[in-house]
Amino acid sequence: MRDAVVKCSIETPLNDTLWYPGCPMIANRYVYNVRSIIPHVFRAFVIDIFLRLRGSKPIMMKLLQTGNKLFTAAAYFALHEWTFQRDNCSDLVRKVKMLKDSDMVKLDLRDLDWEKYVAINLMGIRKFILKEDFNSTAQQRLSRLYWIHQITKIFGIMISLLMIYCIVYLPFANYFFCL
Repeated sequence: MRDAVVKCSIETPLNDTLWYPGCPMIANRYVYNVRSIIPHVFRAFVIDIFLRLRGSKPIMMKLLQTGNKLFTAAAYFALHEWTFQRDNCSDLVRKVKMLKDSDMVKLDLRDLDWEKYVAINLMGIRKFILKEDFNSTAQQRLSRLYWIHQITKIFGIMISLLMIYCIVYLPFANYFFCL
């Protein structure tokens, strides 16, 4: 499902996309928090600085806090295993199979084309909820965001390597050069 959402978000991007779509799955909460500082908090902070310089109201840190509250509320449901009783659905499938038009009614979710479902769902959200038109400028914007995303990843890797270098090498270098 995650891959289908990311793929459809890339193929038909929203007009006001702030970043290149992606959804890394990180099991450890502490690693997730550390890894989200640079791409989320730092980016929101920088955008707020640019908004202040333009004379606009800074909103990104507030949006980030709202998003974090949403993710925290949804995390309980996403991180636990759920078992549902589906006796009624099974009975309905059996009854529909007995009908002569059973091939017209699809009740088995294993046969569902999830990628198509997600694409139609995202188009509906875009058209009816966000009231956006389909235009080519969103694709051009996404192309620019892709390269900004790649540069940011390289920058993050360089900072991480520099931190590792400072933590590991410098204490030993001072020790050996002081002798």
